[in-house]
Amino acid sequence: MQKLMNSFKPILTSFLILFLSSCLQNKSKGKIDKLNTGQEIESVESDFTIIEFDPEWYWIYKNVSPSMLSDNEIQQVEKILQTVVEENNASRKEKTESRFSIKLEGYKKQYVAVINQKGEKEVWANMFCSDFEAEYWKVGIVDVDDGGNCFWNVKINLATGEYYELSINGYA
Repeated sequence: MQKLMNSFKPILTSFLILFLSSCLQNKSKGKIDKLNTGQEIESVESDFTIIEFDPEWYWIYKNVSPSMLSDNEIQQVEKILQTVVEENNASRKEKTESRFSIKLEGYKKQYVAVINQKGEKEVWANMFCSDFEAEYWKVGIVDVDDGGNCFWNVKINLATGEYYELSINGYA
C-alpha cells in the first residue's frame, strides 16, 4: 500500500501545481500594464490617460516640473473641460463657425500635469476623436496637423480654475 501511495505522489503534486497555477492566472487577467509608479492597475477601458511631462515637449510647457493628478483633480479637469466646450460652442454659434464646435463625448483625452513656476498645478488636456485606432495614445502624445475639431487641446490651471490657449485644429 505504501508503495502505491508513493507512486501517486508525483501525479497528485502535478495536479496540485496545475490547479494552483490556473487559479493564479485567472486572478491576474484583470491587470494591465504598470504605471510609471510601478503600481498595477485594474483593466478598465477609459477615455483618458495621464502622461508624464517630458521636458522635450517645450511646445506644451517651459520651465515646469512634472506632476501627477489625484482623482479629485481629474474630476476638476473634467468639470473645467465641460465649461471650455460650452463657452467655445456658444461663441462659435454667434459667429456661425460651427465647424470649430467641440465636444467631449466620443473623444479620447490625454492629460499632462505639471507644476508651474508659481507652484501651481496645471494640466494640458489633449482631445481627439476616439476612432483613433492606435493604442499609442495611452503612452505618447497624439499630435497631428489639420483634422479639424476632431483634434483640440487646452491648458487648465487647477489653482485658479481658469483655462487658456484653447487650440482647435483647422482643416487642410
